Amino acid sequence: MSGKRAETGAARRCPEQPEEVRGGRELSAGEGRRRGCGITVAACETRTFRLALPGVLMTTGIFFLTYLIRVVFGPLLPEFEREFGISHAASTRLLMYISAGYSLTVFLSCFLASRIAPRRLAASAAVLGGVTLIGIAATTNPALLPFLFLLLGMVTGPYLNAGFSILRSLGPESLWGRFIAAHECAPNAGLLLAPLIAGAGSALLGRQGTLYCLGALCIAAGTLFAVRSRGGVRTDPPVSLAGFGQALRTRGLWFFVFALGLAISAHFGIYSVLTLYMEDELGIRTEQAALLLSTSRIGAPFAAFASGRFCARMGTRATMLFAFSLAAAAVGCMALPSFPAFIVGLYVHPLCAAIAIPTAFTHLAYAFPKDMPLYMALGVPIGSYIGLGVTPMLLGLWGDYVGFTAGFLMTACLMSAFLPFILRTDRTGPGRRA
Repeated sequence: MSGKRAETGAARRCPEQPEEVRGGRELSAGEGRRRGCGITVAACETRTFRLALPGVLMTTGIFFLTYLIRVVFGPLLPEFEREFGISHAASTRLLMYISAGYSLTVFLSCFLASRIAPRRLAASAAVLGGVTLIGIAATTNPALLPFLFLLLGMVTGPYLNAGFSILRSLGPESLWGRFIAAHECAPNAGLLLAPLIAGAGSALLGRQGTLYCLGALCIAAGTLFAVRSRGGVRTDPPVSLAGFGQALRTRGLWFFVFALGLAISAHFGIYSVLTLYMEDELGIRTEQAALLLSTSRIGAPFAAFASGRFCARMGTRATMLFAFSLAAAAVGCMALPSFPAFIVGLYVHPLCAAIAIPTAFTHLAYAFPKDMPLYMALGVPIGSYIGLGVTPMLLGLWGDYVGFTAGFLMTACLMSAFLPFILRTDRTGPGRRA
């Protein structure tokens, strides 16, 4: 009897204290075991999460800024159209240039990560992004805009792989879902604040002054991160070119690509044209449109954080099924000829998309833990290009020739069509493999 109790107690002990990061120093697994001896699994994970939290927050802050300087242009599109005299299709095409540059360097970053420490890559993305943003603010020549927007995407792209490498260095696999959920609060906070920053900044400082301030903030934050951040001091293992062919033949990669692309389309793709839609088709004033767009994103950071709990309890398949189903219904409501239905969709769809995006990353992390940098390098550029570039461009074209509601309806139909593929995937979560 006592042997059985001892065995049960041992099973509930923390078998291995994971890598910790204190003051920028990564502790070895052996040292972690010695420190974690005699602690239950739950207590061990709680303590490790608390130790990792400063590093997670600093990394999330850099993600927030590198994301904000890309998405702030959605609410600023009316300003660009008026200042440079361009159409909806031309203005949304600028977002496609950002996405193209971003997707290219996300792919290339998997090779850079084996030569440059993730911490340096993340810091340089913030600093160079700030410099490029200042260049966009200074230009008055519309012919330079495509090049500068492409460059902005390129210099911020290396952050993504670096950020996930930093997060993985901060704790064990069992905490990755919580780390990623906290990390994904950054883009949702960016979407929440971008309309307010664009609206208030344009009124007080003008378009150029707003971009100048954001650029200077990115440079300062990137410099601070390079000096004070935790984790990410070791380079990633080299990516084998032979592994690319095998990854491209893996069904799990393409599931991740389309899940991520559709989730970003529902989140950022719709978001990028909502200011134009509300001003042009609903007749809402710019200030009111910015307020509606911003307040509709208030719950998104909390939903993103909660996605980690949902994945741990339900698995990623059930979480994605719930998020995609509700997001498709919400985006469909926005296409209805009813202002109350539009408001419902406006406030519900960000919550669902905020759950879907980190869940897609968590699914990938659990399904391919050892090859995640490779799958990120292949999947994220394609999924991001679909959601951040192709979808806003198509919505802009529909806005010029048919109306934005047709684009909303098409997005809802595509998300609904993806639901059977979610049902066919394996349930994945802590302790489960795809």
